[in-house]
Amino acid sequence: MNRLSLMVEHVRKSFACEGGVIPVLQDVSLVLSEEEMLGIVGLSGCGKSTLLSIIAGLVMPDAGKVIFSMGRDEVRAPASSEWYRYVQMVVQEPFDMFSPRMTVGEFLYEPMRGRGREQVHRMVESALSSVGLDTALMDAYPHMLSGGQLQRIVIARAFLPSPKLVLYDEPTSALDVITQAQVLTLIREMRRQHPSAGIFVSHDLAVVQSVADRILVMAEGRIVEALSSSDFVHAKHPVSRMLLEAQLT
Repeated sequence: MNRLSLMVEHVRKSFACEGGVIPVLQDVSLVLSEEEMLGIVGLSGCGKSTLLSIIAGLVMPDAGKVIFSMGRDEVRAPASSEWYRYVQMVVQEPFDMFSPRMTVGEFLYEPMRGRGREQVHRMVESALSSVGLDTALMDAYPHMLSGGQLQRIVIARAFLPSPKLVLYDEPTSALDVITQAQVLTLIREMRRQHPSAGIFVSHDLAVVQSVADRILVMAEGRIVEALSSSDFVHAKHPVSRMLLEAQLT
């Protein structure tokens, strides 16, 4: 059986702005192992979402590389058809994932193109059921659904192609507290049913601790601390302590 690993090696990224260039990522490296959920936390502007976008193949690094290994096979970002066979993404604003002219069913069918229609129909119905939604919603349009329902559908679609890695970019920050808890429970359950590795980015430490095995703390474009979720109480870096104290107040 091919084993998965993700390696980010010495990634750097800067963005041009009026008056110069802003460094966003500075020599970032990490390794993710099979079925591990890695959390990345930090204050706004620390570079965590940019790092996730580079791993997803949506942004090119200025230097460094991202390598996704399946046993002896390696697939490098930027995005390729092979990359998207293995990597899926859940974003902060689920409505941004939809075309307003696309029904839920069409949205879910899209990543399954090339497979038999009857087989895909059964898989889509099963995916909707697995996230606690009625299959009658396949004919609904995104404006007819709540943010929580849309995020459930985005999560269902992410797991449909049986990905090896799912990237979560603050997927609960736009939701109310009750819906947020439901979506986090759903993510844990989907990972139990469909084993996969994951990277979960958020500024909310409590949210990340609820799903992650290991947590990286970012500050000013660098990884400044790495701890298991259970050991985060022993964090030492000032940013880590700030996040921890915000959670406890």
